[in-house]
Amino acid sequence: NLSAGAYEGQYKYTNLSNIICDQAYSFVIDEPDSIYLHIVTTDNTCFGEAKGKIAVLPVGGHGDFLFYFDNVETSVGYKDRLANGTVNVYAKDVKNCMSSIHPVTIKSPDRLKYNIIANNPSCAGVSNGSIAIHHPEGGLSPYVFSLNLGDFSSNTNFTDLGAGPYTLKMRDANNCTFVQSFPLSNSYTLNAK
Repeated sequence: NLSAGAYEGQYKYTNLSNIICDQAYSFVIDEPDSIYLHIVTTDNTCFGEAKGKIAVLPVGGHGDFLFYFDNVETSVGYKDRLANGTVNVYAKDVKNCMSSIHPVTIKSPDRLKYNIIANNPSCAGVSNGSIAIHHPEGGLSPYVFSLNLGDFSSNTNFTDLGAGPYTLKMRDANNCTFVQSFPLSNSYTLNAK
């Protein structure tokens, strides 16, 4: 096995007339084309998804390619259904030349969350309870909220609420949602005797 470079020398051979001849030679072994990878990623839009994607386009090398995603071989330079994390990507050509290994990171936004302050109604049959949303974060702002399947709005204070079950839904700019259910109950119930 000769490495890339220029070679020259002399060799002797016997021709068909049985005469010994000297022959000079020179040749060059070229360095094979390096393999470069053009990598395009698609991150997850919501926390906890597994919709990330990696597309790989090889440049250089020779012939068809095999692709490796965390050492799993495939003939297609595309991997989808990826959760958050790092995937090591490389490719080999038909001459078994290998590209560099590229650690590719798939990301997603932080989990949607908020704090609430809930005030129960003061008495049975009274609708003076309230729910206030504080410190919404995660995902991609701006955020909108819905109470009990009502219309979404940027309103973070819900008032004039009676006792009963409530479902609060938060939605971000990527259309990701966080849902929380809880009850409001009467603070006091008067019983007549």
